Amino acid sequence: MAIELVMDGYSILHVRHAGGFADADQLRIHREQLLRDLMALNPQPADCMHVVFDGRGERVERDMQFPDFLNVVYSKSGQSADALIESLASRHLEPSTLWIVSNDRAILTHAASQGCRVESAGEFVRSILDRPNAPRRPRPSPQGKRPTLGDLFPPDDV
Repeated sequence: MAIELVMDGYSILHVRHAGGFADADQLRIHREQLLRDLMALNPQPADCMHVVFDGRGERVERDMQFPDFLNVVYSKSGQSADALIESLASRHLEPSTLWIVSNDRAILTHAASQGCRVESAGEFVRSILDRPNAPRRPRPSPQGKRPTLGDLFPPDDV
């Protein structure tokens, strides 16, 4: 069973950069660094990782190429990343395969009630991003076809 990690990108950025961001350029630089850090994790903490950002920012993927295991998703206009993550937790066919990372307690509570594994952004940063060579928690080995972004976020949702 493939484990899919779904992260609220801005929750992670706010944990890593608690002082905030001076301007849009600094925010863009930190978003890009987060994505580079996720790509560099070895071993990867999940079979597939999705970083969800609110759609209000500049899209960082214009000049970046991502490996197959990393998807960057922006919520559509009028929808928050939180709403997109909550919807995914509600509609996923196998919620036990989802690992939701956010600092929004309502999302974590909802996702846990659906059977998802949940973790705060702070814990994720401490245990995975700031300690990339730390031993990983055991996870089931992947079987079958890995889900695509379209499977998780159908086109009418993004």
